[in-house]
Amino acid sequence: MGFLEDELGVDGVAPGASDVDDAYDARFFLSALLIYVARGDGNISGMESNKMIELLTSHLDIRSAEAMESLSGAVNKLSDEKDIAQTLRRTAERMTADQKHGALRMMFEVAGVDDVQDVGEVEAINLAARIMGLPQGAVNEAWRVYSGEA
Repeated sequence: MGFLEDELGVDGVAPGASDVDDAYDARFFLSALLIYVARGDGNISGMESNKMIELLTSHLDIRSAEAMESLSGAVNKLSDEKDIAQTLRRTAERMTADQKHGALRMMFEVAGVDDVQDVGEVEAINLAARIMGLPQGAVNEAWRVYSGEA
């Protein structure tokens, strides 16, 4: 993990948050969160890559090439930009509750595509949920619904 946790304050809110740069739109936001979850176990598998492309193309109504470009751009930004958690937090502040829960569901799908949910992936989902301002109880409930245990 690392880069996101380091940028968050104690309560999960990025210190000094201000206006969102237009370059960080929903496509980047979703791509960055999905990449973060997928690499939570140390690497991104082919199944996870395919699932991320599938989710972005269907959710955002874009072509596969655009989804791949967005994911590639997110990988680069996640590696290069030290204030990425702040940027993601500011973007999340503009999201509706339904959008946040949709993003959470997409993260569950990526983490579970290989039928193995690594501890690192679970931690990544929990941190991403904190960035979106979702309480742990909401994440747990969403997981129960997603996994069919509700």
